[in-house]
Amino acid sequence: MPRAADSARVFDVEALFAVLDKRRRSQRLTWRQVATAAGIAASTFTRMALDSCSPDAENLCRLLLWLGDTDVKPYLREVPDAD
Repeated sequence: MPRAADSARVFDVEALFAVLDKRRRSQRLTWRQVATAAGIAASTFTRMALDSCSPDAENLCRLLLWLGDTDVKPYLREVPDAD
């Protein structure tokens, strides 16, 4: 998808969290079990859920690998420039 000249992209933490939660529920896992399987701290999910805090690059990669898809594009959304 071409990017419009008057917009910027930001990482959509809520979208990633929703996909993670859907997968977690379908596999009947706790967040702690997902964290262990992905190799990250369980507190990462708390920060994502409560503060919409983006995971760091390493944790993002681990989460995407746990999901089985390393494409970050579905989690980018366009926002208008502030100009």
